[in-house]
Amino acid sequence: RKDRRRISMRTSLYRAEAAMLMLMLSTACALSFGNFPISSSQSRSGANAISGREGLQLARDIKGKFVWQLRVATNEDADAVSVIAGPSFPADILKTLLSSGHCIVGESGGTLVSAAIVNNFNGIVDTAKGVSGGLEERAELLSVMLADGAPAEMRSTTALGALKRLKLNGFQDVLASVLVDDQRNIEFVEGIGMEASSTEDTELKVFRASLMTMNPDPQKKILE
Repeated sequence: RKDRRRISMRTSLYRAEAAMLMLMLSTACALSFGNFPISSSQSRSGANAISGREGLQLARDIKGKFVWQLRVATNEDADAVSVIAGPSFPADILKTLLSSGHCIVGESGGTLVSAAIVNNFNGIVDTAKGVSGGLEERAELLSVMLADGAPAEMRSTTALGALKRLKLNGFQDVLASVLVDDQRNIEFVEGIGMEASSTEDTELKVFRASLMTMNPDPQKKILE
């Protein structure tokens, strides 16, 4: 199997009905930004994940440039996304995450080539007051995945697509957490406009993007 490059992420869920999802995500504790081995799969939406042995065949225009598009993910993409993600994100968990309307996938010629996984949750407004201080909906970037053989720039474009989608959906900011020694992915999240935020965790670096003050632009239309 080819190496998988991972970026560790954590999420906090406050809704009781999401307790099982929280447990599985904290157990997996992996947000992936690298290349992955791909095996045969097809989701009900028609997006495929092609076997690495077959090679990733991206659509091209008459000038030879790659042709691909971004669209809002649905729970029907779970199987194809799970193939790219590997064991970190089982299809059953992905169905819940992808049904939010906040996640983005990239496709080329009917083949799923990238995915940005976002989790939205109710966060405490004032930590000093706890739940009595009120809750607000927040978002965390859990994973940005790229199919093995896909151009690296598709990764950042997909991530920016997710940030743009969150802004359009009314979120004011988005969080992400990266292992302190994962310099490659620290540079990645910084490259999409996220800034380091304070945290008491010694193993993770927390990043935040203020969507109110930034204009995330994937330079691609996001299809529904």
